[in-house]
This record gives sequence, structure tokens and C-alpha cells, in this order.
Amino acid sequence: MLSSASLPSTVTDRLIERCHEVVAALRTIPCSSPCELYLVGGAVRDALSGLPIQDIDLATNLRPEAVRDILVGSGIRVYETGLHHGTVTALSSTGEPIEITTFRLPNPANLPLFSDSLVTDLSGRDFTINAIALNLYTLEVIDPYSGRQDIASGTIRLVGEDELRFIEDPLRILRMVRFGTASGREITPHTLEAAERHAPELSRISIERIRDEFTKILLSDFPKESLRQLRSLGILQSILPEIVPSFDCAQNRWHVEDVFEHTLSVISRAPADDRILRLTALFHDLGKPGTLSVDEAGERHFYAHELLSTTLCQEAMRRLKYSNEEIHDVSLLVRNHMRPIDCGVPGVRRLLRDLGPHFARFRRFQDADKTPILSDDSHRARTERFDALVSAELARLAGTPVDKLTINGDHLIKLGLSPGPIIGKILKTLGEAVLDTPEINTPELLLAMARSLIEQDPTLTKTIP
Repeated sequence: MLSSASLPSTVTDRLIERCHEVVAALRTIPCSSPCELYLVGGAVRDALSGLPIQDIDLATNLRPEAVRDILVGSGIRVYETGLHHGTVTALSSTGEPIEITTFRLPNPANLPLFSDSLVTDLSGRDFTINAIALNLYTLEVIDPYSGRQDIASGTIRLVGEDELRFIEDPLRILRMVRFGTASGREITPHTLEAAERHAPELSRISIERIRDEFTKILLSDFPKESLRQLRSLGILQSILPEIVPSFDCAQNRWHVEDVFEHTLSVISRAPADDRILRLTALFHDLGKPGTLSVDEAGERHFYAHELLSTTLCQEAMRRLKYSNEEIHDVSLLVRNHMRPIDCGVPGVRRLLRDLGPHFARFRRFQDADKTPILSDDSHRARTERFDALVSAELARLAGTPVDKLTINGDHLIKLGLSPGPIIGKILKTLGEAVLDTPEINTPELLLAMARSLIEQDPTLTKTIP
């Protein structure tokens, strides 16, 4: 047991403030039934690590039904979805969800078997750095497994017997990577060996839980090292079989890394706070191995690999059950990532039109996907020229959509065309012309162009009276 000096009063005050309503409510029970209440898990770990504190999780000796009744009686809104597993979720007045879970007995079947002992409960948690508790009444820090020492040394160890912890929940193997390598900590050899033995058991974990842990690893500060570790454990191949052909797939004279290592580099350069860009980096070159061709001079090419990458991206993201919105956004960026920024004003206009609200992401991705053989100065000059063109074009548009025409289908119908795909074809042609020469975007000039197109195409004239 460690003294409360482990946590500065400014930290404990901040932690208690976030759950004071729940603490106050649970203190109202009769003295004959004393309530033990502890802050546990990530909040304590992050507080001791000097990191921003995220979720608030509490542990208590009270049974879940008693917790629910006390909170409801105090006017606190609760969710009972986890009641069977011993968890009640309280909603604070600020809208923050706070989970209160009854002490549990460790058990391989992961059944809701309750305990009356905090230390017993901590003995069933995954890693020592997550098996630390703060007594919310006395402010004592309870650390029976030397988790604070492991935080200080940057070490990841399982609580108790490694084999049992992984058998209870194989997802802990991914959590090991997230709290270990992905967080800059070193995993003990014994824990790593046990993870390798039990890696195949991840197959019995739901794809949603695997996806969530995998995404957190992808968004970490050390994604390159973490994905290499997942590969060495054989886990990456299982989660994302589409990436296997990229292993050791040599590229061409424009690259110094194989496709897999290049992918890792792009992921690490993409901003960690943008989930869509990190996913784009993961998927953007998956189609390269499948589009490889070698010309007579021995040069390797990957023509239209962005199209195959898009297909593989969509298939993988659907299998991993990402949202439809995320699949759309990531696949849009993957499909367009090869669009050149060494372009003129018409090219800029087309990029603004095709990328829409994701144009800024496209631009950031160009920095992450920088050609390795291009010097930083050359890349900077290239992007500065592009950015200047973009700024000038955005100023010119002044809020007008890039492809907003001054005529529409109704105007073409008045020319004598019948409603149907022909109208869309003509409007698309006029739109492309306007991107090249914005000055022609007047009703008079566009209608004149439309008449000319109708006269030139015999398949259109049959609709004219």
C-alpha cells in the first residue's frame, strides 16, 4: 500500500471533483453497511504518469443493484446495460459517464462473480499499471502489484500468472501492445512469450473489440514499432490479411523502403489526432503488389494501384465493421491520393471539387506520403507553390462551389432535350469546361456551348423538335 503522497493534491482534487456526485450519493448508505469506493484503472494510471485523465471508473464492494438504487434515489441518472456484469453507469450533471463496478473474482470464464475485496479484484486485472486504486475517502493509493514502479520504469507486466490473464481474455494481447510498445513502454520477455503462444486465441474475440484496440494502436505515438510487433506475433496478418502481400514487396527508384515499411512510415507521419488520415495511410498502398508490372528496362510500376487499394480498403473496413461514413471518407482519400499537386489552376479546381470537405486532409496526406528521394527543400517548394494556387482559387471563389454552373437541367429542357442521362452528360461537360475557363460560366455562353454540343452529337439531336 502506498501513501497518498503518490498523487499531488491538485491531481486528487481534480479526480474527486469529476465523480463527487457519485461519491456523495454512495456515502448516504447506513453505517451498518459501509461502502468502499475506489478510483481504479486508467484514471489512476494516467494521473501517476502525468498524462491527461480520460475515463473515470470506480470500484466498490456494493452489489450493482444497491449502487443503482442509491444513485437513482439521489436523483442521478443511471444506465443499467452492464448490470448483469456488475457495472452501473452514472451520468454526472456535466454529462460525463462514470462506471461503478462491483469487486470481482478473477475467473477464466469471465463470469460476473463478485468479491468483497479490492485486492482480490485487482488481482484479476490485466497489467500491473492498471491494477492501482485510489481510495476516494482516505486518498490512499493501493498498489499491491508494484504498478507504480512499472509506470516509473516504463514496463508492461501482467498481473499474476501470464497464461491465466491471456486465457481469460485474449484481447489483452492487443492491449499489451497498446499499453506497451504503442505507449513507449517495454514489454517483459515473459509476458511477450505468453502473448505469442496465445495469439491464435484472438479468433474467438468479436471483430468490434479487435477493431477498437487495433485502431487505438494505429493512433498511438509509436504506430510503426507497434505494427511491426503485431506482424512478428502473427496478429497483423490475421486482422488485415490484405497487407500481407506488401511484406518485403520492393518498390522502385522513387522509394527506399518496401511497400510495408513505406506504409508504416506514412502512418507515423500522418497526424495522430486524425483517425481518418491514419486509416488512409494504412490502406493507401495495399493495391501496389497486385498491380506490379516490370517494363523492358527492369523498372517496376504500380499503375492505377490507388483503384485496387480503394477496393481492398473498402473490403477490409467492412469486414472490420467500421462505420459507413468512415469507409466513405477513407476510401475517397485512398482513391485520390495519387492526384498530382504539380498542377495548374484547373487541376486545383478539380481537386477542390472532387475532395470537397476532405481537401484539407488530402493536402496533409501529401506531406505524410512525401516521396523519400525528394529533399525537404524540394518538397517544401512544391507544396508552397500548390498552396499558393489553392489560396488564390479559394479567394476567387469567395464561397461559391467550385463546379456551380449558372445553368441547370431545366435550361437544357427548354432547349428541347428530354429529361434523362443526356442532360447529366452535357452538364458534366460544361462543368469541366468551366473548371478550365471560369469566365465562360454565364448563362449565355453555357447555353451556346450546349447548343453546339447538341449539334455535334447526332445521338442528342433526336430529342430536339
